Amino acid sequence: MALKVITHNARGLNSPRKCRQAFQWYERLHPGVICIQETHFTKTLHPQFLHRQYSRHFLSSAPQKKHRGVAILIHNNLPLIITETELDKEGQYISIMGTLYERTIRITATYAPNDKPKAFFNRLARKLTQTPVNIDIWCGDFNFPFNPVMDKSNSTHSTKDNKAARATQDILNTTHFVDTWRELHPKTREYTYYSAPHKQYSRIDTILLNTLATPNLKESCIKPCPWSDHDLVATLLVVLDTPIKHTRWRLNESLLSDPQLVIDSKTTLTNYFKENNTPEVTPDIIWAAHKATIRGYFIQQAAIKQKKERETNNKLEKSLQILEKQNQTKYSHQITKQIKAIKQELNTLQKHKVDKAIRWTDFKYYKYCNKPDRFLAKLLKDKTQINQIPRIKTPQGDITSNPEKIRDTFLEYYRKLYAQPHKPNRNATHRFLAQHPTPTLTIAEVERLNESITLEDIGDAIKNLKLGKAPGPDGLSAGYYKKFSEILIPQLKTLYDYIAQGKKIAPELLAAHITLIPKPNKDPLHPKHYRPISLLNLDLKILTSILSKRLAAQLPKLIHKDQVGFIPFRQAGDNIRKILNIIHQTKKAGTQMGILTLDIEKAFDSLDWDYLETVLQSIGIKGSFINILQTYYSTPTATLKLPASIQNKT
Repeated sequence: MALKVITHNARGLNSPRKCRQAFQWYERLHPGVICIQETHFTKTLHPQFLHRQYSRHFLSSAPQKKHRGVAILIHNNLPLIITETELDKEGQYISIMGTLYERTIRITATYAPNDKPKAFFNRLARKLTQTPVNIDIWCGDFNFPFNPVMDKSNSTHSTKDNKAARATQDILNTTHFVDTWRELHPKTREYTYYSAPHKQYSRIDTILLNTLATPNLKESCIKPCPWSDHDLVATLLVVLDTPIKHTRWRLNESLLSDPQLVIDSKTTLTNYFKENNTPEVTPDIIWAAHKATIRGYFIQQAAIKQKKERETNNKLEKSLQILEKQNQTKYSHQITKQIKAIKQELNTLQKHKVDKAIRWTDFKYYKYCNKPDRFLAKLLKDKTQINQIPRIKTPQGDITSNPEKIRDTFLEYYRKLYAQPHKPNRNATHRFLAQHPTPTLTIAEVERLNESITLEDIGDAIKNLKLGKAPGPDGLSAGYYKKFSEILIPQLKTLYDYIAQGKKIAPELLAAHITLIPKPNKDPLHPKHYRPISLLNLDLKILTSILSKRLAAQLPKLIHKDQVGFIPFRQAGDNIRKILNIIHQTKKAGTQMGILTLDIEKAFDSLDWDYLETVLQSIGIKGSFINILQTYYSTPTATLKLPASIQNKT
């Protein structure tokens, strides 16, 4: 597992536009931790959240004036358990401690003062050395170069620089910190700050790392920033040696808003089905292979689109780097003007993106301001809740933060949960059903259930699909089926007719992803306190919606009137009214009574499908309806979709 840390002097984030612009720039590097200096917030005036992907943030601000200020932001996907925080009252540093993958870690962000740096550094260094940790990261704007010879664009330096350099060198010598960038680039000259009055470049922003953790250091680089006079520094550490986690592909629905891309996609789909619809290949294989084809096409088009969007920026950034290298070697007034012009152009391009995003946000607030919609639900959602499992209690009773042990604990739990060690005997089931006769369907009602699925049935089911829902393992969303329904509906009918014959289909069509959502007000250390949500492919959900719609018409006849849940024309209020009437009657008669409620733990997870099939047959259901259900449960597979820091497991 890798940890990327970036540090940057932002020169103020009070403007919402600049704050959004900054995080657009930071997100390109995919950092786990962001350390920001000169936030310019005050203790009473600061935003509740800086970015939705960084719900955990720590701010240290000046008491009154809008100056100084530092911040540390932790990405939601980073399973860092914070145990201790220290905020400077003057807004010059923050230090947080915690555990990451069973290793102690401390992150300190600093905005050093210009005057009396030695006293400040010594005071902070003493605090950092009091509690040793496995990984100690100290980063920020130190306001002085560590080496005036190598870290400044000219060799002249003042007495003040010498004193500051000695103070910073004392830090490295006495606290056993190393300069990560200089460690990997011992003879390279590169700078993070340009002083226009002095016409001088210097490297005053850096990330320090304790010597114990230097074997984990993999890379450190300086990235230009057009909207600040400081460049940002990024450092990558390998904290835990684990296999690379493969991300799950999901269709980027913004591609479907491109008219030309939609036309080309329709051509790709039409040609695919025309070339591959042959008697030698079964419909399930044709359908499964079509997903791989269209997925590859969308990935290619997304990469082309992203490359075009970044092309102008990349050219400008490359030109900026070349000009700055020339100017750092030998100062030129003409080159300085060119650098300013390129930075201004880059800044303008990014501002256009920010303005567009802000206009879209304003539009959404205007459109959905007084509607009980998904937009309101997102606003009401607790933004501090993060989808992470930083630690778990193993079956042996130990609490672990190791990603592999967390994965294995959940895997063992769900294997036991879905296992059926005591399968019911078929003969015993038949005897039980014979002793407790159930209502049966007429021949006409069974025939209606077994009617061939029509193109209209599939079209109606696709129209009723809700947008914005998470797709299944294939990554194809409802927007895909709606946009290309004209081509896909005939192919789905062929597939469903094939399934109705009782034929086995490709296992990947029956695959599911299980995602875990923590139950509110429950101990998150226990696997049973996470609610498993199965994400199925939409082609199967379309078929199940057709079957459930047909079966719903027969449920009132088959299920006792006292059961009101999930039955058409019945409501939970019916049974509540009955209970209230009974309570009233018993009080009136002066008799005693008791009310018992039963809740079967993991009821749906422990259901035996052989028993269910026997029950369906006993009420008269047979034919294609049963064939489809048997195919559903012939070879189902599920992948446990764990948070980003933990490897998924099937």
